Amino acid sequence: MTLYTNSLDGYSTTFSCRLRKGHHFLRWQGQLRFLSTTLFPYTFAVSSGEREYLVFIDQYINGLYISIPSMFTAADIAPFDDFVYNKNKLLEAGMEEFWAVTIAQALRVYDLEMRQASELRKKAMGNAIPECAEDLELPFMKQSATQ
Repeated sequence: MTLYTNSLDGYSTTFSCRLRKGHHFLRWQGQLRFLSTTLFPYTFAVSSGEREYLVFIDQYINGLYISIPSMFTAADIAPFDDFVYNKNKLLEAGMEEFWAVTIAQALRVYDLEMRQASELRKKAMGNAIPECAEDLELPFMKQSATQ
């Protein structure tokens, strides 16, 4: 399990989804809006068309689970980048296939965006993640220390 070391709260991104139906693919766009990304439960909104659903990801003894209260759906999930497993678990929980694909893809995009942001932060800090807030040496901390 990846513990993300950054915050993308308030950031949103658009992603593509597709679903095979016979010999054709249905394609649509989804949007992921990050709400709380620093501590469990991770919270974000997934939308497509005119609908938007609030999604919570939390930990429990067996791993991770997803909860979507407005759909009355909850399920165990694998790591965020395991699209097939997560989609199948959402389908088993009774979710429509359209939304199972959209939310499983949103989890992949969530994982990718958080990893990229974490890498950027590590590079900016010289690959050293501080152990505590005192190691950050932010400008406002320096001013208060000298006064």
